[in-house]
Amino acid sequence: MSRQHFLASLSVLALLSAPALAAVPHTAPDSSPNSPKPQAEKPAAAEAPVSAKDAATKKEAAPGATTPAAKAPVDPVRLREEAFARGKRAYDRGDWMKAIADLRPLAEYGDVRGMMLLGNMYQLGNGVGVDMREAFSLYHRAAMAGSTDGMVAIAAMYQAGIGVSLNTRLAIGWFERAARMGDQSGAFFFAIHNFQGSKGTTYDMKADTLAAYKWFRIAATNGENKRIRNSAFKLCLKLEEKLPPDKVIEVKKEVDTWAPDTLDELGPDPEAVLAKEMKEKGIQPEPEQAAPAPAPEKAPEKAPEKAPEQPAEKPAEAPKP
Repeated sequence: MSRQHFLASLSVLALLSAPALAAVPHTAPDSSPNSPKPQAEKPAAAEAPVSAKDAATKKEAAPGATTPAAKAPVDPVRLREEAFARGKRAYDRGDWMKAIADLRPLAEYGDVRGMMLLGNMYQLGNGVGVDMREAFSLYHRAAMAGSTDGMVAIAAMYQAGIGVSLNTRLAIGWFERAARMGDQSGAFFFAIHNFQGSKGTTYDMKADTLAAYKWFRIAATNGENKRIRNSAFKLCLKLEEKLPPDKVIEVKKEVDTWAPDTLDELGPDPEAVLAKEMKEKGIQPEPEQAAPAPAPEKAPEKAPEKAPEQPAEKPAEAPKP
């Protein structure tokens, strides 16, 4: 039993025990010869004199009046959980207006679950207009709060340049951050970058087969996504053919004892690291480019109107001989 469940059980037991103990009837002391004799009762102490202020207070109170019971304190955690449960049910059944009504306040409060679902709605245009910049903003806030789902989302958007300027270095950095926190998707995509390497306009990264094998193996042995697990396992088998046997054994032992890092252990996020490097080199960050606007939907083309049918021409008569 977990500590949380144990404490909750104690609380329930205390609430159930109090009325039960109060209901036990009072019994007279044992009158057997061996029982100790009751001691003589001490004379009651004289009552303290009542001050004029206390007497006035008692006089003002109406006879038989009772003090109103205090209201139970509101539990903000319970209210947030109830709001998220309502919003998630509405999201799952496609009731977008109700989903927004519950999820938007949660996202503004800082609930990463609300941020992610609301970001999905802006990305797909469910209940709102498609807005990739707003989707990126919500995912980014979730990532900065420690959500690995948010980290993978903004990494993919940085890599494709959707909702934000294309930046391969930040894409790889956020994939790595999610991977080190134990995210299966982050580990798989970070392994792909290590396997292929990257040579682009914003960042160059040399291929590292050994690192790729390590993260593919982590993705294959950690996580619940069967498709990612199977794909990572197949790629591990291919890389084992290229790597020295002693290196394969070494990585397998490392992965067997591997444990995810906490957010505090990771240190600064990739954007803070990049900003510090640029400041030290005296490089000004480039202005962010606007996200590409979604292509406007084409109106359905009308079928061409049929031309009025012309009467068939009579065949020309053959000339008479």
